Amino acid sequence: EAYANDPANGLLGLVELQKYQGDALASLGWSGAERIVAWAGEAPLDAGTQAHLKALGLIVGSGQIAGTADGDEIFGQGGNDSISAGSGDDQLYGGGGHDTLSGANGNDTLYGGEGDDTLYGGNGNDILDGAAGNDRLYGNAGNDTYLFGHGDGQDTISSDYDTSPGKYNVLQFKAGVAPEEVAARRAGNNLVLTLAGGSDQVTVTLFFDDDSPSNAYNPVQAVRFADGTEWTLAQIVARALVTTTGEDSIRGVIGADVLDGGPGNDTLSGAAGNDMLYGGEGSDKLYGEGGADLLDGGAGSDTLSGGADNDTLYGGEGNDSLYGEGGADVLDGGAGNDWLSGGAGNDTYWFGHGDGQDTISSDSDSSSVKYNVLQFKAGVSPDEVSVRRSGNDLVLTLAGGTDRVTVNYFFHSDSPSNTYNPVQVVRFADGTEWTPTQLVERALASTDGTDSLRGMSGADVLDGGLGNDTLNGAAGNDTLYGGEGDDSLFGEGGEDVLDGGVGNDTLKGGADDDTLYGGEGNDSLYGDAGADVLDGGAGNDWLSGGVGNDTYLFGHGDGQDTINSDSDSSSGKYNVLQFKAGVAPEEVAAQRSGNNLVLTLAGGTDRVTVEYFFYSDSPSNTYNPVQVVRFADGTEWTPAQLVERALTNTDGADSLRGMSGADLLDGGMGHDTLNGAAGNDTLYGGEGNDSLQGEAGADVLDGGVGNDTLKGGADDDALYGGEGNDSLYGEGGADMLDGGAGNDWLSGGVGNDTYLFGHGDGQDTINSDSDSSSGKYNVLQFKADVAPGEVGVRRSGNSLVLTLAGGADRVTAEYFFYSDSPSNTYNPVQVVRFADGTEWTLAQLVERALATTDGADSIRGLNGADLFDGDLGNDTLNGAAGDDTLYGGEGNDSLQGEAGADLLDGGVGNDTLKGGADDDTLYGGEGNDSLYGEAGADVLDGGAGNDWLSGGAGSDTLYGGIGNDTLEGNAGNDIYRFGRGDGQDTVSDYDTTSGNTDRLVFGEDIAADQLWFSRSGNSLLVGVIGTGDRVTINGWYSNSTYRVEEFHAGDGAVLLYSQVDALVSAMAAFSPPAAGETSLPGSYRETLDAVIAANWQ
Repeated sequence: EAYANDPANGLLGLVELQKYQGDALASLGWSGAERIVAWAGEAPLDAGTQAHLKALGLIVGSGQIAGTADGDEIFGQGGNDSISAGSGDDQLYGGGGHDTLSGANGNDTLYGGEGDDTLYGGNGNDILDGAAGNDRLYGNAGNDTYLFGHGDGQDTISSDYDTSPGKYNVLQFKAGVAPEEVAARRAGNNLVLTLAGGSDQVTVTLFFDDDSPSNAYNPVQAVRFADGTEWTLAQIVARALVTTTGEDSIRGVIGADVLDGGPGNDTLSGAAGNDMLYGGEGSDKLYGEGGADLLDGGAGSDTLSGGADNDTLYGGEGNDSLYGEGGADVLDGGAGNDWLSGGAGNDTYWFGHGDGQDTISSDSDSSSVKYNVLQFKAGVSPDEVSVRRSGNDLVLTLAGGTDRVTVNYFFHSDSPSNTYNPVQVVRFADGTEWTPTQLVERALASTDGTDSLRGMSGADVLDGGLGNDTLNGAAGNDTLYGGEGDDSLFGEGGEDVLDGGVGNDTLKGGADDDTLYGGEGNDSLYGDAGADVLDGGAGNDWLSGGVGNDTYLFGHGDGQDTINSDSDSSSGKYNVLQFKAGVAPEEVAAQRSGNNLVLTLAGGTDRVTVEYFFYSDSPSNTYNPVQVVRFADGTEWTPAQLVERALTNTDGADSLRGMSGADLLDGGMGHDTLNGAAGNDTLYGGEGNDSLQGEAGADVLDGGVGNDTLKGGADDDALYGGEGNDSLYGEGGADMLDGGAGNDWLSGGVGNDTYLFGHGDGQDTINSDSDSSSGKYNVLQFKADVAPGEVGVRRSGNSLVLTLAGGADRVTAEYFFYSDSPSNTYNPVQVVRFADGTEWTLAQLVERALATTDGADSIRGLNGADLFDGDLGNDTLNGAAGDDTLYGGEGNDSLQGEAGADLLDGGVGNDTLKGGADDDTLYGGEGNDSLYGEAGADVLDGGAGNDWLSGGAGSDTLYGGIGNDTLEGNAGNDIYRFGRGDGQDTVSDYDTTSGNTDRLVFGEDIAADQLWFSRSGNSLLVGVIGTGDRVTINGWYSNSTYRVEEFHAGDGAVLLYSQVDALVSAMAAFSPPAAGETSLPGSYRETLDAVIAANWQ
């Protein structure tokens, strides 16, 4: 009541009440301090009030507040205050806001109040209460008490400034907090105490530092409750290490801990001491760390790490990973496919029935004196364990199931004495021991199945027996027998003997001088390095000696072998192909096949192919795998002798390729393939359809009889096709091509070539589109028996055809007229010559080709202004580009102007004229003609006859002439002309162009009052009175696009299309004047004169 009337005096009264009766009232549940804090934050405090409060021992303020040397009570008002006490026993109240309270010296009481506060006790035995908010509490030196209760948020206690060994700080839970509602857990090095039913918790930092709550940095030595219960350090630890049914992360303390993860994927760390860790269910992680620990993963796929000292690890059920680490450890993976790594120390690995497929690996321990044991459990006898090598690993399999244990790196460096081998002895429950030597012996024993055996670093004997085996001798002079099956044998280091036996085997000798026998089957033998002996045996074998001077053996019954050694390109090598006893020199035939040498034994199909013998057309090339051929009788064939034998022809289909010099190859009979290679060669195809290729050099190629293909290659070649339909290709150089008898194809290629042609040479074609050079000068040379007067010249499409009189012989020069110009780059002939010295230039050839005859001519002009007169016959004339003049003459002719302003005159006959581009003039002449102006402003005159005129695009003038003509103006401002005696024409003027003006113009002798307008269906009829002459405009009444816009009479009068209907309507009342009446009768004029005068202007 006093505070309400006068807050300042009310606050002073409250302070005096608290000072003298505060303790007594506190026993009744009244807190004067809390009320002072509340009122001090609200009351207006003048200087006098402040002085009075200070006299009573109480300081109230905000912001930076400092106490005195006496025992002060300091109250912060609302806001973020910083309160610093003096040296007495002080009481500090932060009030609202995020405050910082510092007790300094003395036994102080710090109350943070609401907000996230920071409290420093300073020296002395202090009491710190953060109250509501997430507070940080630092007791500093002295035996301090930390208060915490419901609603106090998430506080943190830290006192690493006080490392005195005798300190005794207490975490005091406030009234209302029972022991059973406080859960303890470890979080790293911290202790976290959480109150049930909310989010309140207090964290004690560094409680578990060094895995011991006795460490000097731990700020709490006991936990107390309002009911008197007290938790010691040991009790706190015990509560913190209790697991749950979820995923626990627990770390023990120094000493012998027992940690049980129970259900869930747990992480357990024993820390120092001889600990026992049980993972329980779930995929757990167990770390023993220091001490002789026992780790049991339980069910689930667990990871166990023993740490230092002698540990025992049990994986339990699941696919576990066990790491012994330091010490003499015992590792038992239990059921499941486990990974076992003992680490440093002499370890023991246990394995038995039902333990799955375990792997032992300890490459982290490379000490040379280690002695690790693989101990089979009771129930496993020696005779049920099979041993085999798999790569660098040793695999021991238990009979009757899938259980097996793999020892990684046992065979590293092909020796179990290597430092990475994790097992030095195998023991059984009955006392039997297997040493590394005994294990190797068992591992290298073959079976009737598919074996994979690798020897040691000494002289091994490996026999694969049955099955598709893989044998590897490793280092040393080894002997490997593949036996039956498709085997793979690898000699590796040492002078090895490899015998594939029966089957399709692969043998690789490796380093040093090896001997390889393929045996029966299609084998692949690789000598690799060293002077090796390779014998493929029966079957079609692949033999590759590799680097070194090797010997290849071959004989009767050895099949079809191939020798290839492109991996050895050394220039000084000397490899031998040694024919076995029973093979005489005279029964060996040599032939070239591409780059290969093929040696065939008579009387069967046995042959050996030496690949790359002819590479670069020289057996001296570095890829040739054979430098000499030897026989059992001492005969030797050098490379030169082998070449001579290989290039001899037969009566059959030969394939011969010369060397890099001047060769003479004669194919003889059969369809032969001859290749001169480099050098000035002479090739004769002989009889048959032969293929001759000169390649480099000035070669002479003669196809002989048959349909041959000749290719000169580079340089200046002479090609003679001979009899038959031949194809001659000069290719590079200034070549001479003579197809001879038959219909031949001649292509000179690049260079200035000469083509020969004469009587009896058939129908040849010259084409050289592969040579588009602008400076070429190719000659068509007629032979001695051809005179200029007997050669006819004509154009056929783009080709020039020259025909010899008196027969069917002719030669066609393709692309001569390409682009309508013989100067084009694709024309294969630039001049024609005769034996008498006569020459026809391009211009003369064109003139001859374009001359017409009395027959049906087909002529196309060039790119200039041509003049053609078809004269007699049904001719086809095409002007091509340029302003051309074309006269069809008599006959049904077809004239086409194409580009240019052309003049086309059809003459007599039913002709077709097409103007093409530009402004053309077309005269149909006599006959029923068809005229097409096409593009441009054309003039079309049909002449006599019933003609069809189509103007096309552009503003055209169309005059049908005498006869019943059809005129189509199409697009453009067109003019249709019509005169007396022109018959009955039809105009179709379909033009959708907006604003165009088409006109129908009548002759000078036809006046406006002599034109009679009438309607017939959708057409408009305009007749000349007193005659049969008439113009019909189709579609006039169906669509405006069919109308002409103006009518022009001979007297100069003009009628617009919009005035036509007035005339049609007026004249519809009368019959047209009778024949012979050239003017309107008087009875008509009374009505029509006014209408005519009103509309014709």
